[in-house]
Amino acid sequence: MPLNNCPECSGKLGNKATRCRCGWTQPGAPREVSGAPARPLIPCCFQNCLEGALVRVWTKTGWANVCVTHYPKIETVLRKVDSWQTLEVRKAYEASADYRRRHGVTPAEVAEREAETRKRVDLELAALREKNRQQQERVPGEDDEAIETDPLVLEANAMIAEAERSLREDGASR
Repeated sequence: MPLNNCPECSGKLGNKATRCRCGWTQPGAPREVSGAPARPLIPCCFQNCLEGALVRVWTKTGWANVCVTHYPKIETVLRKVDSWQTLEVRKAYEASADYRRRHGVTPAEVAEREAETRKRVDLELAALREKNRQQQERVPGEDDEAIETDPLVLEANAMIAEAERSLREDGASR
């Protein structure tokens, strides 16, 4: 909807005017900075916020575009999470160091145990990869053939076939 008069100074405006000499600017109008193209508006990640985001912050769910109004809120939350994680890591480290002191475990023994654990994990992963490779090489129907040669399965299949035949014959005679 074109404005005919400026809301502040009541000066005349053209049909597509978004600015006035007095400094009034239509809300949502693109900025003009020495002929540079206007920057696209990036919405704030907070619901119902109409301000443009100026900061991009990493959160536990990914990147969040945040406006100047909401940045202090998200910054305090991130600081609390950081301090909590740091505290938990520190507690775990102190508990581990305390355990090593009480039981006389040297750093060399810790490194040796870690190496053994890595070797065990590598062996388990290699076994899983081999099992997966064997399953991929399996011929379709391989298991079915083994079941069909089992005498119990053959006898059960014969009984089922005879029961179906007798049902067909009873149905045909009626």
